[in-house]
Amino acid sequence: MPDFGLYAKRDPLRAARILDRIKRYAERRSRFLDALDMQQLSPAELRRIYAVDDDLNDVVAFGTLYVEHLHGLDLERQLLR
Repeated sequence: MPDFGLYAKRDPLRAARILDRIKRYAERRSRFLDALDMQQLSPAELRRIYAVDDDLNDVVAFGTLYVEHLHGLDLERQLLR
């Protein structure tokens, strides 16, 4: 799984942009995989596909929480000023 840099900085706008790119990538990948004849793939190829799917799902799920967390931190900082 590539490092998308989602957690590299505590910038909510940057993280949201990266998360949107990851979501678009996951959607394009899903459409591509839907077009494949999975029965023609080897068990090793299928394992890799499913492993990357799990990784992407985790990144999207945790990334969404992370972006919400960063927005919450920004809101708290503004309220403390």
